Amino acid sequence: MQITAIRLDRLSMPLDPPFAAAWDPRPRRHADAVIVRVETDEGVVGVGSGDTMAGLDGREHLFVGRDPLQVQRHVRTIESINFHGGRCWPLEVALWDIVGQVTGVPVATLFGGALDRVPAYASCGSLLAPRERAESAVALREEGFRALKVRIDRRRPDFKHRAFTPHTWTNGVGLLANLHVVAGIGGGPFLEFPYDPPGWTPQRRDFMLTEPVRIDADGCVPVPPGIGAELDLDALNRWRVT
Repeated sequence: MQITAIRLDRLSMPLDPPFAAAWDPRPRRHADAVIVRVETDEGVVGVGSGDTMAGLDGREHLFVGRDPLQVQRHVRTIESINFHGGRCWPLEVALWDIVGQVTGVPVATLFGGALDRVPAYASCGSLLAPRERAESAVALREEGFRALKVRIDRRRPDFKHRAFTPHTWTNGVGLLANLHVVAGIGGGPFLEFPYDPPGWTPQRRDFMLTEPVRIDADGCVPVPPGIGAELDLDALNRWRVT
């Protein structure tokens, strides 16, 4: 098997109404994503996302014609690009996606297979008044979430009973990538699940996928085969930045 092409899609979907993320100086009026697709001569296509892919342009020849299953060889090249200011780690996600598809197992299994699903916590993104956030927390619990992260006033850093897990505030492809890492090595105890309705929903977050990533009835995210990202080609064509 050989890599035949690496394709990037830069997407931008308008948000109406805008989403007021606590860390943004102004409400965000569009959801942006960069999708990387690694194509092979056997028709297997790996998908990755989660960063800008800056630094890849002009360096595709370092990967094209090579075996995509030689992931560690490619990781060394990616790390070299990143050392010089690149942001190409989503390419590694796409390569692992190919390995998972070829072997017929979840990427998490290749990493150790500690878990077949991971409890998710609702990662809220906006600042709300205490009463509003309390009402939101009750609603999230009724949806199945067993934990959540709230954004707080920086002048009040005295919160207790906090737990920390890998950062996953990204789109659905990046969320799936982190899911496989956490499930593979047995991390956690929770997976960060960006979700703060009505401003930030799975439909907005995962607009490039045929189906958004969701929790199950027990508040967990199941581990799918490969990476599990099925791209919505119509969405890619509609929101592609030309």
